[in-house]
Formats: sequence, C-alpha cells, structure tokens
Amino acid sequence: MALFHINLAPSNRQLFQFGCICLVAAPLMAWLWTRNTEAVIWAGAGGAVLFGIGCVSPGSLRPVFVGMMIVTQPIGLVAGELAMLLIYFGLFVPMAIMLRIMGRDSLNRRFQTNEQTFWRARKQPKNVRTYYHQF
Repeated sequence: MALFHINLAPSNRQLFQFGCICLVAAPLMAWLWTRNTEAVIWAGAGGAVLFGIGCVSPGSLRPVFVGMMIVTQPIGLVAGELAMLLIYFGLFVPMAIMLRIMGRDSLNRRFQTNEQTFWRARKQPKNVRTYYHQF
C-alpha cells in the first residue's frame, strides 16, 4: 500500500479545471513571490496558454498535471505532518504541562488516601424511560 496516491489518469474535467486554475494561480503566485510586473506578465501568459490548451484539448495537459502532482504531493504530505506536530507540541503539550503544574485532575485518577475504595456514589434515575433520553 502506497503512502499516498497520485492520480496518473485524471479525467478531462479535472484537466479542464486545472487549466482554469492555472489562468489565475500562475500570475498570482508570481506576484506573491517576486512583486515583479514582468514576471507576473510572463506567468499570466503561461497560465493563459495552459488555460487555452485545457479548453481546446484537456488531454494535452495530462503530463503537466501529473508532473505537478508528483512534485507537490510530497510537499503537501510533509507540510501536513509539520502542521500537526506544531499544533500538538505547541498547544496540547504546554496545556497538559500547565494543568499538571496546577494539580488539576479532570479524570479523578488520583487515589484519595483517606478513602477505602474507588467506588463513586451516583444518583439513580427516577424513571427507566430516562435511559432513552440522553440529553
């Protein structure tokens, strides 16, 4: 079983959508990276060419689409793993450390030394029908 799946046989609809996205994404990425007007124009021209090919013959975009998938899929995999690591070690671990320092025991796991048993007294429901109404 592969770590991730790359679509090597995209449908014509996907290839057409890829061409439409290239029309907007190529100049936008060039502007965000360079802020250079000439680079934006060249990227826009390339995006327009890919858009035109996608409209006329979507199957011709297959090598470009598959090539971009091969390049970007591992990048997305690594970025997703890094985001999960940052959230875990940046949010959950510090929160758990703070709760331990404050002595909070939300699950009541700590054994009380003055008690003889772990048993907790609970109120019994007044009516058996309440079992069917959880909330």
